[in-house]
Amino acid sequence: MSDKESVRIISIDDTPEMHEVYQKILISDVATARQMAGAGAEIEGRPMPPAGLPTFALNCASQGQEALEMVIQARRAGRPYAVAFVDMRMPPGWDGI
Repeated sequence: MSDKESVRIISIDDTPEMHEVYQKILISDVATARQMAGAGAEIEGRPMPPAGLPTFALNCASQGQEALEMVIQARRAGRPYAVAFVDMRMPPGWDGI
């Protein structure tokens, strides 16, 4: 799956550590699982499937207004986001709603 075919996700949060958590879970951990699957490794005694693991493209915004611009640009480019992780309370500026 190429970057263009990746599941596109946007994280909207004023806490930088949250972006790092999503990066670790969605990018690092999936890449590690994919590498292990390719090597025929097992996790918790179960074989990992060798194919079909999605790839993710994660973009991050620290405020709602910044995120809205990113969403508009993504749609114009024909590459909308599939998922948004949104912090509902982000002072100052726009919140997640």
